[in-house]
Amino acid sequence: MTTVHRVRLMRQKGFTVLELTITLTMFGVLSALFVPTFNTQVRDARRRAATQQFVSVQSLAKATALAHRRVAQLHIDAQDGRWWIEIDTSVVGGITDTIGPVTKIPPGVTMTSNRSLVCFDARGMSTQVGACEAMSITVGFAANDQSVQLTTTRLGKVLR
Repeated sequence: MTTVHRVRLMRQKGFTVLELTITLTMFGVLSALFVPTFNTQVRDARRRAATQQFVSVQSLAKATALAHRRVAQLHIDAQDGRWWIEIDTSVVGGITDTIGPVTKIPPGVTMTSNRSLVCFDARGMSTQVGACEAMSITVGFAANDQSVQLTTTRLGKVLR
């Protein structure tokens, strides 16, 4: 191998400053285009997940009332974005247990509700006992200027 060939091989290793600048500029432009779209998709997925979790917890409240043959309470705290189920599980009465976890909405999602306490009787229907609020409930989840409204009828059917 001659000296000329060695010099050419040495020059071909690595990148030039111009090549690095062009590559980094292209990466920056592509990032600026796709990161906002990705963030929007993440928030939309979180909104859909919160909606599905609420529907599942509402079904669990109805099933718990049916299984225990007692009133199950679905607590909705829209201000803090959370909900949970409570039921009296004692034989004599007076001991309230939380069924399942207290579910909190993910970041970037807001929640609204026209009720704070919904109860389901032993038949799985909405009831008005004590502080319980009967009738239909409407719960909304919003993220990225998109929202979903869930309405639950007095019979417990969820309408989207």
